[in-house]
Amino acid sequence: MKFRYALIFIFVFALSVCVRAQGKAVAVCVKQSVRGTAERVVARKLLEPRLPAAQAAYWKSLQRAGDFSGVERMLGEYFVLDPARAPSAEWIRRSTALQEKSVLNYLERQLALSKLQPAPVLDAVAGSIHYLNYIPVTARVVMLGEVHEIDWMVNETERAVYQYQKAYPERNVYYASEFADASVGEIIPLHSKADVELRVRKRPYYRAVTERLIRAGVNVVGLENPTLSDELVKRGYGTGFADTELAWRSVSPMGMETRNLYWAEIIRRILLEDPSAVVFVHAGLGHTDYNQPSALPWLLKEFRPYVVEFTEPGIGDFNTLLEDSSPIFPIAQKARKLAAENPGKTVRIIRHFPFKKTAVAVGCDLNVRRLSLTKEY
Repeated sequence: MKFRYALIFIFVFALSVCVRAQGKAVAVCVKQSVRGTAERVVARKLLEPRLPAAQAAYWKSLQRAGDFSGVERMLGEYFVLDPARAPSAEWIRRSTALQEKSVLNYLERQLALSKLQPAPVLDAVAGSIHYLNYIPVTARVVMLGEVHEIDWMVNETERAVYQYQKAYPERNVYYASEFADASVGEIIPLHSKADVELRVRKRPYYRAVTERLIRAGVNVVGLENPTLSDELVKRGYGTGFADTELAWRSVSPMGMETRNLYWAEIIRRILLEDPSAVVFVHAGLGHTDYNQPSALPWLLKEFRPYVVEFTEPGIGDFNTLLEDSSPIFPIAQKARKLAAENPGKTVRIIRHFPFKKTAVAVGCDLNVRRLSLTKEY
C-alpha cells in the first residue's frame, strides 16, 4: 500500500512540474505521463495468474514496443491538469486510479479489435439521416454525443429526437441535456423561454435548440448540477481554465465520473418512474460513448443504451480506436461526389456497427462524421 501511494506521489510531483511548462514542453510531459501510466498497466497485467497465452503475447508485445501513441491521442486530455489545484489528495488518488482504468480499458479494446476486425456498414448522406433505421426499439436510452457548439451536430441531435417522437407517439420522449441545470432530488421539466434562460446557463449557445424542443412537445429536462454551473458561469472556459480547481471538478477523471453519476441518477429516475419513457441524452461524447469505464452507457447499461457519436474532422478525431480500426476511405469517393452534386449541404459519413461487441470496442453504435473536402482519405 505504501509503495502504491509513493508511486502516486511521484506521478503527481512529476506532472505538477510538467504542467507549469509551456508549448511543446507540456505535450512532452503529458506524453510521458500517459506512457508511464500505460507501462504500469501493462506490467501489472502481465503479473496476473493464468493469463491466456494469446493475451500474454499481446501484453508482452506492448511492453517490448513501448508504443502507446493511440492512448496518448485519445486519453491525453485527462492528464493535463495541475495537481496543485486539485480539491484534495483524494481527488488526485481517485483520478489517478481512473486514468489507469481508462488506459487498461483502451488497451483491452485494442486487443479485442485486433480479433474482431470490424467492418462497419458505411454510407454517405447529403439529405436527412433516418435514425430509426439504426436505433433499436429496445433501447430506452439513446446517447447523442457531440463536440460542443457545432451547428450541424446540434441539428442532427434535434432531427433524431423529432424522428423518434413522430414514429412512437405512444412513448414519452425525453431530451436530457448536459447544458441545462437540474436538481437530482426533483425532476422538473423546462416549459418556457424563462425556464431556458434560468437553467441553460453554462453554454447559452444551447438555448435556441432547447426552446425549439420544448415547443415541439418534447419533455426537456436538465442534467447538470446547478452548483457546478454557478462556478462555470462565474469563471468561464477561457484562458487558464486548466489551472483551476474548477477544472478538476468538471473535466478531471474524477470530475467526469462525479458528473456522470449525478446525471445517471436523474435519467434512471425518469426511466423507473415512467415505463413509457425513452431518454435522448445530449452531451459531450466523453460522457456518452463506451470509451470511458465510468461513462453513462455503463452506468445505465440495464436500459440497453444505444450510442450515437458525432465527430468533426480535425477536432473530433480523438476516438482513435474508431478512426484506426474503421477508416472511411471506402466511402469517401461517394461522399465527395455527393458534395459536388449538393453544393452548400453538409455531407455526412455514417459508420454503423450492428454487432454490440464491435460497437463497444470502437466506442459507439453509430458514428456520424462530417465530410472534409480538404482532407485526404
